[in-house]
Amino acid sequence: MQYRNITLEKLKTMNRRRRSQLRQDIYREVSDVFADQIEHYDVGITRPFIHRKSGIEFQWIPSGIYAMGLGKEEEKAAKRISNPPPITEEEMRPVTTVKVESFFISVTPVLTRDYCRITNHKSHHNDQLNHPIVVKHGEARSFAESIGCRLPYEREWEYACRGGSKTLFCWGDELLDDAELRQWVSKDFSGLQSLRPNGFGLYSLFSGEWCMDRWKPSYENNEEAAANVFVVRGGGGDLWPWQGDEWGMCISAFRFPSTDLLEHGCAGFRLVYSMIET
Repeated sequence: MQYRNITLEKLKTMNRRRRSQLRQDIYREVSDVFADQIEHYDVGITRPFIHRKSGIEFQWIPSGIYAMGLGKEEEKAAKRISNPPPITEEEMRPVTTVKVESFFISVTPVLTRDYCRITNHKSHHNDQLNHPIVVKHGEARSFAESIGCRLPYEREWEYACRGGSKTLFCWGDELLDDAELRQWVSKDFSGLQSLRPNGFGLYSLFSGEWCMDRWKPSYENNEEAAANVFVVRGGGGDLWPWQGDEWGMCISAFRFPSTDLLEHGCAGFRLVYSMIET
């Protein structure tokens, strides 16, 4: 599986023809799990694949090494927006160099329409069928496992959210105007054409999503994981339109414990398929 050795840095050096060949190589390895899409505009690094069992779009994410957590330059950028910034820096420290193996991740959070279709559940909110479903952590894990997937680990989630960026937000170091922000944080997936993807071609990373990891209050090695408390990533989109400093929840490194969740302890989730046991 040669594509596993393709890093983000190597991918950036490839021309369009070589990327197309790489995608064909990937497809040959995973064609039993994913279907190809011939007629689809390129978004991010390559065209998405269709997960055969669920019909949900996935994007392939190349392997890479990155600095996980809130770096000093990112902290400075946050303070230029608001000082002090509306975050707890210690929860995103110490900055840790992390290696991530290549994996596939759903282009959007799991939507209500897909969750109901696959589980045969009926939605009580037909006006939100194109919005991310919010469920308990155990329900999210069970759903993912039922279709041969899992939830992302938070090191994968942050890597995917950054999309190759090294800035405070995946779109840069500054806040955008409301019209542009809406394209990043909207939870309405009626049409992806009205939304903005990050560098990996992923949409709406800010609606609050479950990770596999149990919560630790920092990245210190001696920190103990809390029992039955899990990491949630993103969240700024869940509170849009903002009333104040909710932008802090859109920082790529932002993380919080599930005990802070609204919606009766429920959150959205994104699916990961990996050829490597993690």
